[in-house]
Amino acid sequence: MRPPRWQRWSVHASVLALLATGALWLVAHFLLRAPSGDGLPHPLEPWALRLHGIAAYAFIAVLGSMSAIHIALGWRARRNRGSGGSFIAAAVLLAFSALALYYGPESTHAPTSVLHWVVGLALLPLLWMHASRGGALGTQAPQSLHDEQPAAAALAARPRHLAHQPRNTKAALPATASPVRASSMA
Repeated sequence: MRPPRWQRWSVHASVLALLATGALWLVAHFLLRAPSGDGLPHPLEPWALRLHGIAAYAFIAVLGSMSAIHIALGWRARRNRGSGGSFIAAAVLLAFSALALYYGPESTHAPTSVLHWVVGLALLPLLWMHASRGGALGTQAPQSLHDEQPAAAALAARPRHLAHQPRNTKAALPATASPVRASSMA
């Protein structure tokens, strides 16, 4: 169930961007003070938070792209459910805690913030654990789904309502025929 290289790199890049921008915010918020000394946040703090939000949107998009094949087939095959499920659970908890930080009442801000950065710092080790169990960092996994599953197994993994349909309907048609005309000729 190893995802294509672009997806693996996208996951790694977005998680590293989240970790870097989150750590930058933590440093700016807790260790740096504004040059004016009047108690205002350091000028780096809001920019770190903006970049963190952009990286979070990218991460959610990448995670969504993984759900179509990698997550669905991995779950069905019962492979790495613990590490993958922990990673997904952490990502969902981060998304909800981010919403709570942005829209929640001020009284819950401090504990939600601590929860968010503790889970956020755990995301990289969770990703490493999942990737190493799946072969990206440990034993060599198949390069693609096609290397691992024979055609019959791949067909069986398709949704039931599509299992009887051919995968590539255009290949069965003559090059000049359109799908509409071909279906009306039958």
